[in-house]
Amino acid sequence: MFPSRIFRSFTSLKSNAQRRSIFPSFSSSLISISSFFGLYYFVTEELADCVWVEGGSMRPSLNPDSSFQGGKKMDYCLIRKWNYVPKVGDVVCLWSPIHYNKSIIKRIVAMEGDVILDRRREKSWKIPTGHCWIEGDNAGNSIDSNFFGPVSIYLIQGKALRVLIPQNSSQRERFFRKIENVSDRDRVFRVSQVENGKSVIRFNFGED
Repeated sequence: MFPSRIFRSFTSLKSNAQRRSIFPSFSSSLISISSFFGLYYFVTEELADCVWVEGGSMRPSLNPDSSFQGGKKMDYCLIRKWNYVPKVGDVVCLWSPIHYNKSIIKRIVAMEGDVILDRRREKSWKIPTGHCWIEGDNAGNSIDSNFFGPVSIYLIQGKALRVLIPQNSSQRERFFRKIENVSDRDRVFRVSQVENGKSVIRFNFGED
């Protein structure tokens, strides 16, 4: 009886020790995984991110090859988020104002305080405070501010800096290519003066 009690006690101590040794290992693994995802979330939400560019609305700046259709081949771009201040001419990644939880990439054409004519030159828009006017470079294939009006700058996630991987791998010159700032101001002017309580439009073509 006595030896059997000793054996049972030894077996119990051994199993308890095994459980204790497994628990710290599991805890450290859980902490490591949580730290990784926490760091990943901070980097992609606050510092920078990378996105695939869908569609041809930014052609020829992005996805320039029209032979790649159906989203099978897309440019892969670096997005800067940290300390970014929106500027006219920048290509930006932003949340769509009409489709929940969907990102789009467009170019900023006008900022608050500007007055802009739509692409058909039929209607003028005064850009309100905290808003901007965005358009795709491909005028014939872009749903943008000409469709839904000015958008809040708080929808902007960041600036598209470079094409990391082009849609066509044979275009070696486009690997890590900088996305240029292009400012088209021929439809933009400012309300620069107020006379007798009424805004007077002064055309300032080509000026920021």
